[in-house]
Amino acid sequence: MRRRKRNVLGDPVMLRARRRSDLFVEALEPRTLLAHDIPHETFDVTKEYQCFVEAHGSRRIGKKIDRWCFNMLISFSTLKAVQSAAILLKEEGGEMTRLRLLKLLYIADRESIAETFQPITGDDVVAMDHGPVLSKTYRLIRREPQPGNAVWDKYIAQEGERNHVLIDQPGDGSLSEYEIRKLRAVSAVRRGMTDYEIADETHKFPEWSKNQPPEGGRKDIPLRDVLDALGMANYEERLVADEQAEGAFEDALTAVRKA
Repeated sequence: MRRRKRNVLGDPVMLRARRRSDLFVEALEPRTLLAHDIPHETFDVTKEYQCFVEAHGSRRIGKKIDRWCFNMLISFSTLKAVQSAAILLKEEGGEMTRLRLLKLLYIADRESIAETFQPITGDDVVAMDHGPVLSKTYRLIRREPQPGNAVWDKYIAQEGERNHVLIDQPGDGSLSEYEIRKLRAVSAVRRGMTDYEIADETHKFPEWSKNQPPEGGRKDIPLRDVLDALGMANYEERLVADEQAEGAFEDALTAVRKA
């Protein structure tokens, strides 16, 4: 039996060598555990997977799941944000300014998108005076009322006006090995930079320049602008074209076998 051609776009780094059902389960986690607060043990993932296959058809189902998962994985995870922040804080002695923490978290998310086609935290992005900021994470750090405050406050506390301290270990079980390495690398590369030097680095990102807000304001940065800046604007179009090309090949192969 001919093996399926691996979707190069859907499989780099983190997605490589994963079964489609595994990817489907991973994509469901943010939706079930965070968006709907459904206990994992009560959720029938197998049934959900079967329903997805039935709804979309089994033919070339892998590509459809790749495309669906790309959208589903762009879901904010409070726990991943907390664990990501904790790793960065530990890399710098357990304490960091708000500005530095926010900049490093955004840079790590951005580089993860460039390398794996998915962010680490899944947070929305807004442009502010000092560059791009992860929106929900920013509100968590500022202790603005929102779901997830209790999780953040359990592990990270504010000291003084703008310093944040790791007060307990949240673990790293929600992060992949790649994500942990990426967070540590982002911190290490900028270890000798001041907070404002890191902020100036993010001012050079095209997605911020395109959405630069008025002084003291903020403006949403669409995911499309981030993808544009990373040279990935045509990701979905390329995935569709790849799916169509494989479909044409499979149709031709079926015709030859029937001849």
